[in-house]
Amino acid sequence: MSQQTLAHFVLERNIRHSPRRSPLRTLHTSLSGSDAVASPMSPDEEVIRQRGQIRTSPRKRAFQTSTPAITDIGLLDTSLDTSTTSSSGSRTPTRKSAADGVRKRLMLSTSYISSDPEDSPCPKGLTQSAAKKRKSNKGTNALPVSINKRLSALSSEQLTELLGNLINKHPDLKEEVEKSLPKPDIGHLMDNLEYFRKNIFKSLPNSRWGSSRDAFCFRRVKTHVENFKSTCISQGKQLQDAGSWEASLEYILQAWECVGNTPDWDNVAHNKSKEMCFRNLATQCKKSVKESSLDKDAYVAIKDRLEEAVIINNQISPCIEIVDKKIQKIK
Repeated sequence: MSQQTLAHFVLERNIRHSPRRSPLRTLHTSLSGSDAVASPMSPDEEVIRQRGQIRTSPRKRAFQTSTPAITDIGLLDTSLDTSTTSSSGSRTPTRKSAADGVRKRLMLSTSYISSDPEDSPCPKGLTQSAAKKRKSNKGTNALPVSINKRLSALSSEQLTELLGNLINKHPDLKEEVEKSLPKPDIGHLMDNLEYFRKNIFKSLPNSRWGSSRDAFCFRRVKTHVENFKSTCISQGKQLQDAGSWEASLEYILQAWECVGNTPDWDNVAHNKSKEMCFRNLATQCKKSVKESSLDKDAYVAIKDRLEEAVIINNQISPCIEIVDKKIQKIK
């Protein structure tokens, strides 16, 4: 019996008794001791051999091939040495020994950190506490805030009390302060008065047939009318109490026009607040003109403006006679 016939006989017997075993693997086993070693391997048998080998993950294979060899014996842990000897005789550390070596290198590098953060070779993250300490030191050396900024944070009452205390402690400063006092600014007073005037018109009902100056509309805006009246009178008294006669005249002439732009109601009794504003402003104007001491040109300009104010309401007409007397005295 030839050797080839014997091989076929063995193959058929193995297939009959163990059907789960691969026929190609049985054939390869039966022919492994003779000329089969030199015979070429079929593609199917090559696939079966590759499946029988132990597979490794691509990440593990890449780590084992790309990790450089660590020659420093002091960095390797001899108790956990799992390095293997290759066919060329060189020792190649595995993944565990390489990781231990890197860990020990980091631990040894921290021992060389100096006390000075600037001379230390450690990374930037290790000197973070020192950087925070330097920032805190810079905050303590900040420049002092100027006196103007500190005064701007105070209220008008606090500034008045502060200046009054300084004048009482140093009486020689009183004359110099009086000469340095600027003319009062009435811009914020007029803005406040204009604000209350606009509130009156904002409160008027828009979606209503008929007159917008009747009793129903007045009741809707009565609160704003009263606020406007009290603000107009109190601000004029504030300037007169301060003895700022020139600023008081300027405020009265501007407030007179603002009062004239308020609504005229159908019911005469509802116009009582508006008439009261005109009467108080006229009284304040008389006092301001008498107490003022201006030049001739200033009185002439005031007279022209008073004549325009008479067109709005004639209660201010007596002030024109007082201004004429002031002009005659200056001649």
